[in-house]
Amino acid sequence: MNKILIAMDSYKGTLSSLMLANIIKSHYPIKDASFTVLPISDGGEGFVDAIAYSIQHKQIDLYVEDAFGNVIPTKYIIDDHETAIMELALSSGLGMIEEKYRNPLKTSSYGLGQTMIDALNRGVKKMIIGLGGSSTNDGGAGMLKAIGVRFYDDHHHEIERLNGQTISMISSIDFHEIDARFKEVDIQVACDVRNPLLGPMGATQVYARQKGAKECQVNQLERDMMHFAKVVHQSLNKDDRLLEGAGAAGGLGFALSSFLHAKLVSGFDILANLVNLEDQIRKSHLIITGEGKFDDQSFNGKVPVKIAEISRKYKKTVIGIFGQSSVKDTGHIFDKTYSIVPKFASREEALRDPQRIFIDFIKNFNKTNV
Repeated sequence: MNKILIAMDSYKGTLSSLMLANIIKSHYPIKDASFTVLPISDGGEGFVDAIAYSIQHKQIDLYVEDAFGNVIPTKYIIDDHETAIMELALSSGLGMIEEKYRNPLKTSSYGLGQTMIDALNRGVKKMIIGLGGSSTNDGGAGMLKAIGVRFYDDHHHEIERLNGQTISMISSIDFHEIDARFKEVDIQVACDVRNPLLGPMGATQVYARQKGAKECQVNQLERDMMHFAKVVHQSLNKDDRLLEGAGAAGGLGFALSSFLHAKLVSGFDILANLVNLEDQIRKSHLIITGEGKFDDQSFNGKVPVKIAEISRKYKKTVIGIFGQSSVKDTGHIFDKTYSIVPKFASREEALRDPQRIFIDFIKNFNKTNV
């Protein structure tokens, strides 16, 4: 019997990794096969669910503030080694905000800090934090306020709400009230971007537009972040502005490293270790992987390429199924790749009814040559 491993990343904004995997399992036109479903995430949207599917854990439900300060339900998990696994996208995620309301001048990472405090209260020894899918550009100041950091303006009035705009008002920082229990907790940040905090490859210039910033706001956000970074440097006598990954999630990588000495590591590597991915690949005959958009940047460590590289190591057949792809030559790493848009469906059709389109695609898999 053929053993097929389905290790899909999400088609962001449409179908989760688990939904994709279950559709493939239910409708893939191969008889006499056993399927292993293994949802995958590199730290972005769906990171907690992907890990929760494959490990023993306890789910913690709580209420925190979302990106605009509204109280919402969220969750994280604790595994049997007292490790809390959480993600920013479940409190301040871009996917939680309608496109017309997205504005990184106004969004805050405060809810993530609340989640971290809740985990401390439950006695965890380690935190793993996924940073993808952020709606924020506040340098992590919102998160820091939630864990005890105090920010003051020129008149020594405490700034109550920290976001991409109000970080420009910060004149001084008091970090002495950070919860002391953080000193006893190992924090790993699941981060698969290498952007520094500032500059043409920094948090603002690369990501602010997709978070809703208008062109005229990008320079303002960059100035605000430069100001914030300068005050942090003066306060801590530590400079992580050029750290690889400092620009992740609108500067949260910078804040977590600067104030909590968190380690920024590959989100894929964290998940792969937790779910024994390499062993799962070794035991399989065929590996099916994919993501929503496959382009030349995907070769810089994106999930499907990393899975394909491990599969090649064990001489396994590997197929990539993508929402859309602009890569012409994948034969050096995949045995076969498929792209749903535009050959099987238009982008508009795929966005309008993604589940039906994907089911139809898989049902007709042997007939398609896309």
